[in-house]
Amino acid sequence: MKPGFLAGKKVLVTRQQSQAAVFVRRIEEQGGKAEVLPLIRLERAERWQELIQEFHDLTKYSWIILTSANAVHFFFEAVSEAEAVLPAQCRFAVVGEKTKQALRKHGSEASFVPSKFIGEVLAEELSSFLDEDDRVLIPKSNKARTVVADTLKKQGVFVQEVPLYRNVAERASAPALKELIQGGEIDILTFASPSAVQAFTNLLEDDDWKRWVKEVPVVCIGPVTKAEAERKGFSSIYSAQHYTVDGMMEAMRKIKGVK
Repeated sequence: MKPGFLAGKKVLVTRQQSQAAVFVRRIEEQGGKAEVLPLIRLERAERWQELIQEFHDLTKYSWIILTSANAVHFFFEAVSEAEAVLPAQCRFAVVGEKTKQALRKHGSEASFVPSKFIGEVLAEELSSFLDEDDRVLIPKSNKARTVVADTLKKQGVFVQEVPLYRNVAERASAPALKELIQGGEIDILTFASPSAVQAFTNLLEDDDWKRWVKEVPVVCIGPVTKAEAERKGFSSIYSAQHYTVDGMMEAMRKIKGVK
């Protein structure tokens, strides 16, 4: 049987364990070894109890925009703790298929999914369905971009952003990360969010990490993550055309030396 295109390659997966299973399986199916090392942990916002007051009356919103599966998770936690009821007339817009699936697990369906799974396209395409009478709620992380809210506000739509959770660099992963990178054990780095890129550089900020990864290809889930990797100084960067795990696998096929 022909070996997979990742045969003999060790791939660093920087996602949380709970979100890494599918990616790990895809890597192993192609003969690679996945090294899972979460660089981020998610925490409720410090003002959680204050922030969820916004969820007591969701009837004032016509749309709820969710830009990640994590946002879905924290949104429904907030709804539960606020003892809120989702009004029948409220519609959901999600950024992509994974977010749509996460929403479905909570018993709700998305009314809108953009043609490309990125905030700019979501905002542009959704705006044609909105007018000045609409009110939009965006539960988000503290580091989420404001591009969707900014675009809709310019069109006169009322938008309420609620930073329900925050991305925190997983300091406990720093020693293992340094050992893997400094020791040259990783053949491919992967990042599924700009926050993961930031966490990587923060955890190694006192080390000569740019020299260690100079020859290591980096695979990013999409253009926003790629832009952050470029900004931080990574050089050999590949970006998924489809912003999913399968898209990242296809990007790996383009790496020189990977067959």
